[in-house]
Amino acid sequence: MFKPVISLSIGILALATSAYAQDCTFAFVNYAEIEKESSVAKNLESQIKAQQKSLEGQAKSAQKSLGAKAEELEKTMKMLSKEAAVAKQQEFQNDAMKLEEKLKKRATELEEKKNQALAVVNSKIAAVASEIVEKRGFQGAFPAASAITYPKTCDITPEVIKELNEKMPKHSVNWGKNS
Repeated sequence: MFKPVISLSIGILALATSAYAQDCTFAFVNYAEIEKESSVAKNLESQIKAQQKSLEGQAKSAQKSLGAKAEELEKTMKMLSKEAAVAKQQEFQNDAMKLEEKLKKRATELEEKKNQALAVVNSKIAAVASEIVEKRGFQGAFPAASAITYPKTCDITPEVIKELNEKMPKHSVNWGKNS
């Protein structure tokens, strides 16, 4: 006696849920969640951290080297003529400036590579979201952050993450020299 009623109730609930999902004109994509949960974002974050750590190591090594040169310069300054001491001091300052410029250049290169990689990943996210929007019959999609509120049935983020993980589980970046 209860089975037909339960089956009918489940059928009505499924139909109502399906109809509610169809009421969504636009889909929403939570980019923050994708950045946190997708395989490619995690992979890229890992690469970025490794590059930052490498750059920090280079900076520490350079600082240590400059410290040693400064100590050596200080020891020899007393034995040099005034002109030779000034020349050595100028040479040290030039070395320090070149090293600083090299590290800044490398940091800028890493930032550019990171931005290029993020652009590739964001392009793939947009393509995956577009495919889902078209497949599910939405008229378009918006970033979830742009909405004050939206029906969760209109959120395609889990689908985007799933598809992105399948189509682009990682993205290898050529970080260039010293990587």
